[in-house]
Amino acid sequence: MQLQVLTDIFLALPDRFPLRSLLMYRVKGEYRSISAEDFVKRTLRLAAGLEEIGVRRGDRIALVSENRPEWAATDFALLLLGAVTVPVYPSLPASQCRYLLEHSGARFAIVSTAGQLKKLLPLTREIPHLEGLIVMDPPTTVAGPVRAWNEVLTLGEKSGNLDLEGWRRRCGTQRPQDLASIIYTSGTTGRPKGVMLTHENLCSNILAIARAMPLGAGDTILSFLPLSHVLERTTDYLCFFRGATIAYAALGDTLMNDFREICPTIVPTVPRLLEKIQSRVLARVGGQSIWRRRLFHWAIGVGEKIRGEGTGTRPPSFPGRWADRLARRFVLDPLRERLVGRQFRFFMSGGAPLPVGIARFFQACGITVLQGYGLTETSPVVSINRPDRNRLGTVGPVLDGVQVRILGDGEILTRGPNVMKGYYGNETATREVLRDGWFHTGDIGRLDKDGFLIITDRKKDLIKTSGGKLIAPQPLESLLREDEFIGEAIILGEGRRFISALIIPDFDHLARFAGEQGLPAGEMREIIRNPRVVALYKKRISKRMEGCAKFETVKKFFLVPEPLKIEEGDLTPTQKVRRDRIAAKFRREIETLYR
Repeated sequence: MQLQVLTDIFLALPDRFPLRSLLMYRVKGEYRSISAEDFVKRTLRLAAGLEEIGVRRGDRIALVSENRPEWAATDFALLLLGAVTVPVYPSLPASQCRYLLEHSGARFAIVSTAGQLKKLLPLTREIPHLEGLIVMDPPTTVAGPVRAWNEVLTLGEKSGNLDLEGWRRRCGTQRPQDLASIIYTSGTTGRPKGVMLTHENLCSNILAIARAMPLGAGDTILSFLPLSHVLERTTDYLCFFRGATIAYAALGDTLMNDFREICPTIVPTVPRLLEKIQSRVLARVGGQSIWRRRLFHWAIGVGEKIRGEGTGTRPPSFPGRWADRLARRFVLDPLRERLVGRQFRFFMSGGAPLPVGIARFFQACGITVLQGYGLTETSPVVSINRPDRNRLGTVGPVLDGVQVRILGDGEILTRGPNVMKGYYGNETATREVLRDGWFHTGDIGRLDKDGFLIITDRKKDLIKTSGGKLIAPQPLESLLREDEFIGEAIILGEGRRFISALIIPDFDHLARFAGEQGLPAGEMREIIRNPRVVALYKKRISKRMEGCAKFETVKKFFLVPEPLKIEEGDLTPTQKVRRDRIAAKFRREIETLYR
């Protein structure tokens, strides 16, 4: 089908997938389905209703919501009107929401719950151009600048403007160069920047991913990454384009229950989830008998030898095939079925580097993880591994239509129809990264002989010690995170004599160790100071650092007594560490490491 603007995807749904169950969502404990026909009817009512209250072409409209069918309906309704969607993470505090709404010039904000309404309502008095709020799940009464979602749908119904052909004629005037969305970067340093993505940017990326990835009407995608993030949003567009079913995960820590109930075939994810799954598996195995532990680790070792480098490796020997058959029969296949189900095809991992050890673990279990690479500014995918071309430790071949160059200092440059229009209201920042048609990613990497892209670090994160040694922290952090007792690691040492680290423990593993060792019960702040705990981490860190150059080896470390939190500014909404804030938060502790 033709795909020049995003509304082409929506307007083709009734003809291409009239009876398909496009969306699934949980209501009162059980999943319900929405057909393409029902989704289109509701979205047209919403578009007509939004037009009735004054939404016009070019208006910026904020969307503050968790993943749910109304998110997708709102996005398409705004696109039908030629408005610009400004997604906002629902986890952001009011102060950060205020900046995004002010900077984008949003006329309205569409929010999901009464809690989001309460958070943003004061902003209608503080931001002159913010005319009102629309709430999907309204409180008992709404008044003032607030409208209930159903009220807008009713206005649309009464308008009579629900003819699909009429909307097709209207959308025929849209151009690929029109602005579709302003997506604000997570902001690991400084203020978030508003990335302007056009219809062409997003459509070109959808088509390129569709050519690279086998995804179709027989697939079910479990959606749990925030739709405010461009990776999940582009994946949703791809599902609508291909007719795959999207199942929106419930809020809270119920993801594995959703796995069992939905039986997804493909799941977009971030490395942190995969690390948590592996950690839970290892914790459960650690509580079993010594013979069961030995059997498990033998089976994983066999699986890693057979599948541990991805596709394209040499076929195993005859004894290797027999060992793999036994390992799969008694350990790996039951584990795979318990974790993801028989129908599962693959994870698509992005947003942060995937530690090779984590990827090898899943590959050994027969669970495929396809790592990709991209940025908000590239709509987002630049490269991705494929099921038949999956090389662990890389982010895959570059997509068709996308170009990549590596500068002398290792920085990755890219250009193509997927590269953003620029940063909204920030020409200076735009000129810094867009030069001669090439987008400067700020990432360091290289292309191997077969065209697979390998990312080594962020240019701005490179550490230069007082001895002049240049160190890439991300590979070292990935090495440390592969240890089951380490939840997160932050490498330090800029301008210092040696490398040190802030270590955030895996608190489940640490609590189990403390119990086995009979350590005095107490708060985690006391447990991490226990000499036996410190000795444990010193030993495990040293083990992980084996094979590293002397100047890359962690000499000292500090155990952080609590997890990093989004609400305290330690992490971005996409789970990226805000290094500057962490360094400031633990300034005293860091200084003691260098005394």
